[in-house]
Amino acid sequence: MQSEWTSEICEKYKDTIQFFEENSILKVQTRLILSQDPEDFTHPTVLPYHPLLERLVLYTHKYLMHAGVLMTLAQLREKFWIPKGQRVVRAILRQCIKCKRLTTSKVNPDPAPAPLPPDKIHGVATFQITGQPFK
Repeated sequence: MQSEWTSEICEKYKDTIQFFEENSILKVQTRLILSQDPEDFTHPTVLPYHPLLERLVLYTHKYLMHAGVLMTLAQLREKFWIPKGQRVVRAILRQCIKCKRLTTSKVNPDPAPAPLPPDKIHGVATFQITGQPFK
């Protein structure tokens, strides 16, 4: 997944992010190097956009009981760094059918019916105005 993308991402983000390769896997060097956190947290793996990334995001989203974009992204960022992460996760979560059902807007009810004409309102005897032809 990273092989065709490694040089491209390093060149694009070389001024802002420090990368290094470990066992031919591209990782990000964070400022948390001296912390007691797990290795995946201090050096997250870079994941480019790929169909497998979509599966990973949807799995995490379902694992978190259909949490929103920010919660899903926060869980993923504990192990992975996704370039343009929020945009990518938002685009993938729009495909979730359960969330789509819950967030759809309500359909506006039919507009109020028009007022009745005056000849229908005036009190008249029953069946006085019927329009049935008798011969």
